[in-house]
Amino acid sequence: MTKDEFNELYLFLRQEVSSAGFSQLDQIIDMEFTRHLDGKDSVEKYIEWLLKMLKERNTKIGDSILDLLNYSIETKSGKPIKDIEVSFTEEEARRYNRNSENIRKGRDYSALISRIESFSYTLSNTPENSPRGPSNGPSFP
Repeated sequence: MTKDEFNELYLFLRQEVSSAGFSQLDQIIDMEFTRHLDGKDSVEKYIEWLLKMLKERNTKIGDSILDLLNYSIETKSGKPIKDIEVSFTEEEARRYNRNSENIRKGRDYSALISRIESFSYTLSNTPENSPRGPSNGPSFP
């Protein structure tokens, strides 16, 4: 793929991520991590940060943390811990437009994360400036 095609892919990914309900994540990634990049670098960095942020919001991670806490900590009431509220610093609160986040409010993004990781692997094996494929589309390996 050419540098321009990677730039088109970057814009396409941003539109898809936003339309899937992750516009806040898209804006954070673009403003803080990928705005100064272009070509393949911008796409790979965007996907890297998208995966990182989805994994942070994945309920399966929240469940694992709660299991570990309940195994390790005995509460005064003897009841298990059911929720964890994470308070943000002032800078994080401005960035995420909220003061805290309950990690149990998340959704299970495991299938989405797996598909993005698979796409990322394919993309990492696609050289910049490679010729177009037979249908005049991207030439993924």
